[in-house]
Parts: sequence; C-alpha cells; structure tokens
Amino acid sequence: MNHLEQLVAEWLQYRGYFVRTSVQVGSRPNGGFEGELDVVALNPSSHHLLHVECSLDALSAEKREARYAAKFERGRRYINGAFPGVPIPDVPDQVVVLQFSSGKLRTIGGARLVTVREFVHEVFEGLKGTTT
Repeated sequence: MNHLEQLVAEWLQYRGYFVRTSVQVGSRPNGGFEGELDVVALNPSSHHLLHVECSLDALSAEKREARYAAKFERGRRYINGAFPGVPIPDVPDQVVVLQFSSGKLRTIGGARLVTVREFVHEVFEGLKGTTT
C-alpha cells in the first residue's frame, strides 16, 4: 500500500466507512489473483459503496484509460466479495485519485477522476473547526 492509499483509507474511516485495502480479487484456479482493488469502502449509514484506485504514475492518457478501465471492470465484477455477509449496493461509486493529471480529463476508465490536490483540499475542508 502506498502513502496515497493509506491517506484515502484513513480519511474514509474517519468519515464512518468500513474500509478494506489491497483486496485481492479474481482467484485463479492454479493460484494467484486477477488483480487487486486499492481501497474498498462501505458506509453503513448511507449504504454508499466506494472503490478507489490511487496512483502516482505519469502514464499517457491512452495507457491510463486502458489500465483503469480494466481495474474498474474487475472492481464491478468482484466487489461483492469485499464484505462477505453484508448487503451492499449493486453498483459501486468508482474513483481514481491521481497525483499527475492535466486537469482537463474528469473521468478515466469509466470512473470519476479526483486529483491529489482536490483530495487534500477535501480533507482540509472536512477537518476545519475540529480539535485535536
């Protein structure tokens, strides 16, 4: 888990979500997995299901689109196993948090794009007025 995944997970926990990180999905018959979901979170009050992929990459837009389309498709296919025994929504809210982005694109791979700058601003605003 990288520092960005850790920060996202901690922020979601602070906001009342049950959070799982580095969720291995798509068990293969001869061992291994199809992939990993960075952060999966469920808010028990609002029944909001969230799948977040975090990246510090500097790939081209075309490579990112293909990479994240595959990740989010796996997420939609396997997310129901992330919280066994707990009823979850059929469709997750999917978000990619990127360090490097031109700011022009607002979706990648079918998911909503949030820049690290926007995410940190959300955390800062969410913590305003709180005490230690």
